[in-house]
Amino acid sequence: MTIKATDIEFSGENPEIKGKFGDTIENTEEGVWDLAGAEIINVALTYGGQLDDSDNVVFVNSGFTESAPYYDDIQAAIDDISSGTETNRNVILVLGGSYDGFRIDSLNYISIIGIGDVFITGLSAQDRAMEVIDSVGVKIKNLKIKL
Repeated sequence: MTIKATDIEFSGENPEIKGKFGDTIENTEEGVWDLAGAEIINVALTYGGQLDDSDNVVFVNSGFTESAPYYDDIQAAIDDISSGTETNRNVILVLGGSYDGFRIDSLNYISIIGIGDVFITGLSAQDRAMEVIDSVGVKIKNLKIKL
């Protein structure tokens, strides 16, 4: 059985999630998923919304090396994207783990969405857990502050 949602496809007993750029999240063994070489262990990959075809998506996981669209730090992903628009958002999907704080400055229509247990455990360079200034249309979902 195959279920399709936009550019994501689930198939067979060992499902893979294939993005529109050929990126794949692969179920390598029970409870273990692999995304661009970073293992995600004992996490149910869920997202309570739908991404539109027009959304520009990048991923954050502490196990990634810095190579777009994969980042090891939330701030690095923010620093490497530009403003979106009301109909063409920039989306940062943050996979479970602990991350330093971040600052969004003069960027519009950005979404930062945690998948799994995402904790902000450190402060940004400005000594904040999260800071948004001079920006509109910013959405932050499923991130927990634990300082």
